[in-house]
Amino acid sequence: MAVTVPAIPSPQRRQWFQWRPLLSLARMRAAARTATAMPLGAQQLKRQRTSTLLSLAGVTASLLVIFAQLGIERAVYDSAIRLHRSVVGDLVLVPYGFKSLQLHGEVPVAMTDVVSANPSVSQIMPFWFGVMSMAHAGMQTPRRIAWYAIDVERPAVDVPGLRENLYRLREARRILYDRDSRPYFGDIADSVGPGKPEFQVLGPPDNRGLLRQLFIVGNFALGPNVLNDGAILMSEDTMAEVFGAWWSERPAFIAIKLAPGADVTAVREEINKSLGGRGEVKTLRDFEMRERSYWSR
Repeated sequence: MAVTVPAIPSPQRRQWFQWRPLLSLARMRAAARTATAMPLGAQQLKRQRTSTLLSLAGVTASLLVIFAQLGIERAVYDSAIRLHRSVVGDLVLVPYGFKSLQLHGEVPVAMTDVVSANPSVSQIMPFWFGVMSMAHAGMQTPRRIAWYAIDVERPAVDVPGLRENLYRLREARRILYDRDSRPYFGDIADSVGPGKPEFQVLGPPDNRGLLRQLFIVGNFALGPNVLNDGAILMSEDTMAEVFGAWWSERPAFIAIKLAPGADVTAVREEINKSLGGRGEVKTLRDFEMRERSYWSR
């Protein structure tokens, strides 16, 4: 009698049937819900906290450096061109190849005759700039300060506080103090003004080595820049008395005011052609952009 033995499934087939339930749709849905509820990125951040904190610190430091650099750059630009934006007129005569006012370039005073000969020019206004030492009883040691000089009858700049104090500059050795200067120079700004006495300071020495007396009679507002912590403003006559008459022949630039209706571009080209490379006439915008370009490099 023959006995029939039931067939034994092969091991491979048994493994196939054991693994097959893992591919069920229900399990795939459950895995998707788990992945959605617990993202892999969040798990990695939680498990590797040290790496996460170090990465965040690096990104934060980079952003701080970038914003600090942008802030410093803007502060440099704004302080460097603040004086340029206060120039009165339509054009500016500067030394040929002008790059920055801080380089102390000089315009040959003889060029004023060439500029004035143009029929479209109604007025020229020279401006002088330099650096000197200043001291007073409230300062421990003398400190360098920028000085500006103008023709009182034809001021080349218009800054807050200048118009109401312009008449005071007609008297010899009377100057104005920039109230926005850095605090290294003491409380000068609070010590001068309407109804207050003149504030005496000591300027550069004369040919005998004696410090010249100057009297601050008012304030104006301009602000310091990268190189100068403060500034004073004086008349051309005071400048000639303190530094020498030859300074009158060395203006830093000359502001040019045109007649109403004059073509700024055409007049600039005509004057530059007449100057023949001995000076350079720029628009106020070009004057400002030259200064910005210098500091950006």
